[in-house]
Amino acid sequence: MASFNLFGFTIARDQKPELRSQSIITPVNDDGASTISTTVGAYGGYYGTYVDIDASARSESEIISRYREISRYPDCDNAIEEIVSEAIAAVDDEAPVNVNLDSLQVSDKIKKQIRDEFNEIVNLLDFNDKAHDIFRRWYVDGRLYYQKMIDLKNPERGIKN
Repeated sequence: MASFNLFGFTIARDQKPELRSQSIITPVNDDGASTISTTVGAYGGYYGTYVDIDASARSESEIISRYREISRYPDCDNAIEEIVSEAIAAVDDEAPVNVNLDSLQVSDKIKKQIRDEFNEIVNLLDFNDKAHDIFRRWYVDGRLYYQKMIDLKNPERGIKN
């Protein structure tokens, strides 16, 4: 235990801090908030728009930024909302997604195991409650990335996050 006194106050650390998560990815805000950075500079807070005629994107992150910027325009936002609402049915008693194994030629035991694992992934993603937001993010960005988190001490327990 390391401790020292400073101006009559004792500063001590009881134990080494434990890493809570093995994730290297910043968490996604599911509350609808987005981070937008602006620079005021010489324009005094005004901004302008430009047309990039050659549409040359230098990296994948620039492409995604451009898609997100376009999705903020009211006409595009309305079109995206209509597409997402048609793709994700909001029926109270039904799940928005399920797995159909009727034509799969395997035993019922394996089909049950596949259904159980599928339902576990749906629960981990909280897809029943966040299907609209997940589909919209995929539709705007053109891709979604997920990191699988397992318990390193007991990997047989499967995906935990």
